[in-house]
Amino acid sequence: MTRPEKQRSADRILSNVIARHALTNAVVSYVTSSFNTIYRVLADQGEFMLRVGPPQRIHEPHVTQAEEAWTDRIREAGLAAPQMIRTLDGSAVVTEERGAERQAVLFTWMDGTGFQWPLTPGQVELLGELSAQLHSAVSPNATRAPGVLDASRPILFAAPDLLSTAPSAHRALFRRRFSEAQACLREIWSTAHEIPRVLHFDLTPRNVLQLTDGRLAVIDCQDLAWGHRVQDIANTLYGITRGKLDETVTALFRAGYQRHAAWPDLDAGRLRQLFIARRIVMINLALILRRPGLAAYLDNHAAALS
Repeated sequence: MTRPEKQRSADRILSNVIARHALTNAVVSYVTSSFNTIYRVLADQGEFMLRVGPPQRIHEPHVTQAEEAWTDRIREAGLAAPQMIRTLDGSAVVTEERGAERQAVLFTWMDGTGFQWPLTPGQVELLGELSAQLHSAVSPNATRAPGVLDASRPILFAAPDLLSTAPSAHRALFRRRFSEAQACLREIWSTAHEIPRVLHFDLTPRNVLQLTDGRLAVIDCQDLAWGHRVQDIANTLYGITRGKLDETVTALFRAGYQRHAAWPDLDAGRLRQLFIARRIVMINLALILRRPGLAAYLDNHAAALS
């Protein structure tokens, strides 16, 4: 899709969102783009965040309903998370009517400041506290709810395994590490002493805001996964350290976590294995999306996995 086509596509779905929510005097501004594109919407009805997804679908059907239920539960527990805003006819998702069929979801705007990398020791502890609070707010569940990803899968997302399409120089390494990740997850799921639960699964610094009242708010809850706490914690530590094991960071995070919940069975060896598992997920996702800079991105992961 050329740039003019992309702009026309964006204009169409933004106009559709405004109409379906009956927003008046709406002013839309671009905020950021990663997997999704985020916009800020100012209207007579209030201030909102609009999330527009790409054409590629990597999440389970009904993911939006699962996300809404989870964030509602989080807020009921006294934690901060954006509220999904349904259209006038009760729909959670606005779908582009032609072209790439992208999907858009409107949320309340959360006014806060994001964490800048590297995090301070105090911020690492605060993230540990938030992680424990989120885990405590959601009850374990023996079955996976519709719309939630299956964290027992090394690929995680509802997408094919494309590791065989990686550059030949990295293919054998990625496949070997995939097998190690698969073995690690199999062990966790077969020996865990607790029932899985729905987890944020991407509780990284970029998905946390410090609100004006001092509380932390969790955002971008689209990657909800049914899994074990050790997996969620490992993903957060991976995000804090950018994939580099750091005993000091782990100790700080654990100190914050233990103020609200017991630390699970997660030692340095298992954390290292889960970091490998996280890289495999991100590598496969990159191979699906095929964004600019893919070769350098894969080279960096290969160097870390060697």
